[in-house]
Amino acid sequence: MAGNVQVALDTVAVTRPHVDAGRLRLIAVGSLERLPFFPDTPTIAEQGFPGFEANAWLGMLLPAGTPSETVDRLAAALNKIVRSEAVQQKFANVGTLPKASTTAEFDSFLKAEYARWGKAIAESGIKAD
Repeated sequence: MAGNVQVALDTVAVTRPHVDAGRLRLIAVGSLERLPFFPDTPTIAEQGFPGFEANAWLGMLLPAGTPSETVDRLAAALNKIVRSEAVQQKFANVGTLPKASTTAEFDSFLKAEYARWGKAIAESGIKAD
């Protein structure tokens, strides 16, 4: 915003206020589909990189061995909160699309993310310092 950064890949929640204020120009989104709050902004996939997807996400993880009853009770409470109109609106206001899921769906998602990004990290040679 001070003219020092030529390009950035960040979350909508961080960049949306600056885009709305005209301080940043949004040229693409990392989701597979266009976002409802930026309907005229194409996806990266639409701009010549088919299948590109990079989304920020949040989830609740518990220690291995947590009793399934506890996991189920927490998942039900969290999903109830995420589906509430108040939370949906608060997230939408900052440019986030909250999604409730079952524990099995979240487990599948995590495994897919690990495989996808693990492959990208291995292919790039990135090392943790």
